[in-house]
Amino acid sequence: MEKFDELPKADIKTEDVVPSTSLPCDCHECDEQVAVCYCVDCALKMCDAHQQAHSLLAGEKHQTIPISTYQLHPGIYKKALCEQHGGEVLEVCDNCSCTACLRCDRSEESCEESPCGHTFTSLNTLKKKINAEFDNLLEQASEKLTELCILDKQIWNVLDEEEVECAKRIQMIERIRDEQIEMIREESEKLKEQIYEYQRGLTDQVELYNTELMAKKERLEESCSEVRKWLRESHVTEKVEQRQQMTDELVNNTDVKVDCPLTRTPALIHSSNQLLQQPKLVATPTSLTFISEHSTNSGCYSAAYAGNDKLFLGCGDGVKCLNKGASEEIKLTARVINLLVTSVRVYNNIVYILHDNGNERTVYQCLSEVSKREKLFSFNYLGKAASEAAVGKDYIVAINPDEGKLVLYNFTTKLTMILTPSIRPFDLHFLPDGDLLTLSVSSNNLIRCRIEDDQLTTIWTCEGLDEACTVTSDIDGFIYVSSRIKTIYIISPEGDMMKEISNNNLPDFCGQISIRGRKELAVPTWGGKSVCLFKVNHY
Repeated sequence: MEKFDELPKADIKTEDVVPSTSLPCDCHECDEQVAVCYCVDCALKMCDAHQQAHSLLAGEKHQTIPISTYQLHPGIYKKALCEQHGGEVLEVCDNCSCTACLRCDRSEESCEESPCGHTFTSLNTLKKKINAEFDNLLEQASEKLTELCILDKQIWNVLDEEEVECAKRIQMIERIRDEQIEMIREESEKLKEQIYEYQRGLTDQVELYNTELMAKKERLEESCSEVRKWLRESHVTEKVEQRQQMTDELVNNTDVKVDCPLTRTPALIHSSNQLLQQPKLVATPTSLTFISEHSTNSGCYSAAYAGNDKLFLGCGDGVKCLNKGASEEIKLTARVINLLVTSVRVYNNIVYILHDNGNERTVYQCLSEVSKREKLFSFNYLGKAASEAAVGKDYIVAINPDEGKLVLYNFTTKLTMILTPSIRPFDLHFLPDGDLLTLSVSSNNLIRCRIEDDQLTTIWTCEGLDEACTVTSDIDGFIYVSSRIKTIYIISPEGDMMKEISNNNLPDFCGQISIRGRKELAVPTWGGKSVCLFKVNHY
C-alpha cells in the first residue's frame, strides 16, 4: 500500500458542465430556430429575433439569461402553476405544503397538519431556507467523507505496520527455530558421543568377559576330561583316595557366575528419549523496558503478582497492593495487613506472607479477604537478616538464616520439618513442577533440587551468578535472577546461562522479584521504599 497522500480528498461538489445539445425556440412561428436566451418571467426560450421583440415590449422588467445558463439547471427556472387558477404559485404552507397563487383564498380552509390553519411562506424565502438547511447537511456530509477517507488511510497504514510486525515475528520464529535446531543438533551430537563412548566401554567389558568366560570353559573341559580318564583308568582304591580331590576340582570349575553386561539397559538410552520430544518454540527474554516506579513509603522487600490486575507488596509497614484498572492506570492501595512482612507469595491466587516479629518468624495464609489470615507455622530466629519464603503445590518453605536451614511445611500433613541445603540460601522459588530453586549470595550459585523422602536431591547447579539477590521464573520456564550490579540473569530450565540483561533503572539491591506471565517484571528496591515495573522484551 503506497502513496496514500496521493489519494483524492473527499469532495461532493461537481463541476458545471454545459450540455452540448442546442434547444429550439418556444415560438411556434419560428422554423426550428435555436434558442439563445431564456426569460425567467415568461418561462420561454427565445431565438435572436424573438429576443429583440421581447426586449422592446418588456424592456428591463423581465429577467433574461443566456440559454447556456438555463441548460445547466433547467429545473430551477421551471414555474409551478396553480392547479385551480393556472397562475404562478407564489406561496407554500409550512405545515401541509399546500400551494397558493394570487387568486387563491385559503383563509377559510383548514390545514390538514395544524389546527391553527395555514402558515404561508413565499417561494423565495422557502428556497433560501431549504438551501441553507441542505448546505449545512452537505457540509456535514463532506466532513464525514473526509473523516472516512482519513480513516481509510489509517486502516491501510495499520495494515502496513502489522505486515511489517508480522514479518518481524516470522523472522523471530525462524531465528528461534534455527537456534533450537542448532541447540538440538549440539545436544544430539553430545548424546551420540556419550552413547558411542558407552558402546565402546561396553564392548571392552564384553571382550574381557568373553576372555574370562573362555578360560573358565577351557578349565571346565579339562577338568571333565581328567575326571572321565580317572574314572576309566583308576583302581577303586585310588578312586576312594582321590574322590574328594576330584569332586572339589570339578565343583570349583563348574561354579561359573554368568553376569553379562548386555543384560543391563544403559541410562543414556533412557535420557536420549527426552531429546526426541517435540521442543517448544519459545522466545528467550532479551531486554527490559522501564515502565514506572511506585513509592511504598517504607522498605519494600517482596513482590508477588496475583492474576493480571494485582501486585502484592511485602513492606516494612504491611502488605500493600498495586491495582491495574481497565485503563491500564496503576494505583497503590492502602495497606491491607499492618505487619512487618519480609516475604509475600501467591499460589493459585492465595496470598501467603512471612511476618517478622522480632525473635519469631510466622507464616500466614490469607483468606478470601487478604486482611484476614490463618497461622500455618512459626520458628524462632535471633538474627537481623530478613527471612524469605516460597510456595509450591505441596509445600511452603521458609529460610531460617540463623542456621542456614529450611523450614518446610507440608500442606497435606500440616507438619513441618527441617531440611539442610547444600548451600546457605538467601532466596527461594518453587517451579510449577514442584522443584525448588535455592539461591546463595555467598557462593553465587543457583541450585535446582527436588524434595524426595524428606531430603533435597540436586538436579543441577548454575554457577557464576555474580552479586545475585533474588530469583523467580516465567510461564515458559525461564529463570530470572536479580543482582546488585543492575543486571538480570536469564537461565534456561536446564540450568544454562542464556543471557545477562542490564538496565540502569534496576535498583542496586533487589527484593523478591515476580513476573506476570512472561511480559511484566516487578522489582522491589529493598530499602529504597519503592517497586519498579519493567516490560520484558523477547525480540
